[in-house]
Amino acid sequence: GHLGQLRYENGRVWLGEHAIDVVFRVWVIDHLRDEKVMALVDPLLAAAERGEVAIFTPMDADIYGSKGALAALSDESNQHVLSAAERAAIDRLLPWTRPMRSGPVTVDEEKVDLEQYLLANREELIIKPMLLWGGQGVTPGWLTEPAQWREQAEAAMDRPYLVQRRIRPYAEQFPDADGVAPWTLVWSFLLMARGAGGMWIRGTAGATSRVVNMTIDAYGTCCFIERSPASTILAATS
Repeated sequence: GHLGQLRYENGRVWLGEHAIDVVFRVWVIDHLRDEKVMALVDPLLAAAERGEVAIFTPMDADIYGSKGALAALSDESNQHVLSAAERAAIDRLLPWTRPMRSGPVTVDEEKVDLEQYLLANREELIIKPMLLWGGQGVTPGWLTEPAQWREQAEAAMDRPYLVQRRIRPYAEQFPDADGVAPWTLVWSFLLMARGAGGMWIRGTAGATSRVVNMTIDAYGTCCFIERSPASTILAATS
């Protein structure tokens, strides 16, 4: 259903003749800059505040959708709030990431000027907007000419962008009609209090250094992990 089809009566939210218990949200905060969208969302948010309906996921979940959260985790100035195990996990999984803010940053325990570091290490860095998705606004330095990289770095500086150290993926072999073929994958794990709950995977055929993105040519699937006393079952759907 569309937000414009909802109505609010008798302490419930309705779609046609059906009372709605949970709304699965597919809009993001960025959409709310449109006044027409906000006019449709406002009544639903008010109904959720009154306890008439639940929204999945709630709006505050978008805080974690910002890539700025990765920069906060990577920045050594925030390390004191983390346990030793958490710091070790972040060091292992998260590449060096910083907001695009002019001035000094720490790289490998050394203070450097961010702009100079960007220009000197183009082929090892990638610039990303914090809030966009689908590969929008992403500039991989290794696929960008020096003049264009400098222009993008200057345009992104002191705006809601971040810079991240390049990761070189390795292709994984999968069966196909001719035997096996390489795919480049991005794995996103869902971690819950009881452990791993599943994952989201997207991938593209072949060994590539491009951004793996579903708006270009990548495929995606999700996996759910069901645990029983005797075994663990991994179920995939695409």
